[in-house]
Amino acid sequence: MTQAELGERIGLTRQTVAAIEAGKYSPSLEAAFRIAEAFGKRLDEVFHWETTVLPDERGQAHLSLSRTARTTSPLGGART
Repeated sequence: MTQAELGERIGLTRQTVAAIEAGKYSPSLEAAFRIAEAFGKRLDEVFHWETTVLPDERGQAHLSLSRTARTTSPLGGART
């Protein structure tokens, strides 16, 4: 399935699908569910959210959430 085909199927542009695939744009929750549904997968099989524990200026640990949801296959295999 091409990025354009996926975009048409879920109501997004090819450019938006490409940005999601590249990790430059986080889809809305609704769009994420539509993407997973398009591939017949559960949401957590397509997307995952990373948390990282980082020290702050005082050396105390805090959680840092990635601003973009990383995708795994099948979206990572979409073609232009």
